[in-house]
Amino acid sequence: MKGAKFLFGFFFISLGLLTFIDNFNHIHGTEELWRLWPVILILLGVASLINYDKLKNTMMAGIGIISALTIFSSMQDAPVYVADYHNEKAYSTNDTSLIAFDSTLSDTTFLSIGAGVMNINLMASDDTSLMMISSQNEFFQRDDEDSQTESLFSIDKIIKNGTMHLDVDMGGNIKMFRNNKLKKADFRLNKKPIWNIALAGGVNSFNADVSKLRISNFSFDIGVSDISLKLGDLIDSSHVEVNGGAVTKFHIEIPEGVGCKIDHESVLTKHNFPGFIQKDDLSYETPNYQSSRKKITINLETGISSIMVKTYKQNPPISPSNQKDEKTDTLLKKLDIKPNKQSKQL
Repeated sequence: MKGAKFLFGFFFISLGLLTFIDNFNHIHGTEELWRLWPVILILLGVASLINYDKLKNTMMAGIGIISALTIFSSMQDAPVYVADYHNEKAYSTNDTSLIAFDSTLSDTTFLSIGAGVMNINLMASDDTSLMMISSQNEFFQRDDEDSQTESLFSIDKIIKNGTMHLDVDMGGNIKMFRNNKLKKADFRLNKKPIWNIALAGGVNSFNADVSKLRISNFSFDIGVSDISLKLGDLIDSSHVEVNGGAVTKFHIEIPEGVGCKIDHESVLTKHNFPGFIQKDDLSYETPNYQSSRKKITINLETGISSIMVKTYKQNPPISPSNQKDEKTDTLLKKLDIKPNKQSKQL
């Protein structure tokens, strides 16, 4: 039995038992158990470093139990504080940051994004910078409160052996459940590098059209979210990996003509892989996967409610000569040339 099954199995069993017992005899003294949640991060980190299956499965079971305890704790009665929201106003802040492109470094670039509950869009850019991030934040604040001007994100730039490593923390000045902040971030990436992108944390939605980028690896280690990913064929081999908690919806688009293979060790309640051939219970391939020069592999190790992987047609590039011919034909169609008497005689 795989680690994900242990995690979800023990989670639902523990939460169900706690709720069942509490319905008949209220369980006291559990209001502070939510403070155990950092242990989940510790166990996840340790489990990712070990290869011993029995120990990893035991740790995943522990994560499931602790997750159930923290959720059950948050459901218990707590003191209610009544606040006056009549004097609050809605505010928004915007923050933009640029990372310059360094042509002396290796083409390979690593980008790690740590996010809280927010919406993220990722796309290619024609800008000369390596990366540009635009972040928006909306919140409610009373007139008598001090204005909050801290940056919404931080970027650590590290160069290792001539390779750029970017670590983006989108935590910023979030104080959850205090003033109902909503966050959104747009990432615009340069088309020249070969990108290795990792997304971690909890995300409401993640939309990435990276069809014009050279993507080597794309990994997700996230909680409940809605993911949309569009890949291109500008590199011979691309790999997508999904780990972590439950994903409610995952939609992937791949170019026609690129071979694709899907391996999963997940609980897939609903999946749609049009054009794929099922090789076994845990593997699917496109008919051209073995013969195709360009390949995309997708590995799923999580609980997914709905997943779709489908192909799309790419528009062929228009050469300058073709553009000239099209312009000439369009111009001739617009001209209304009528023959005169002399031209008829000729």
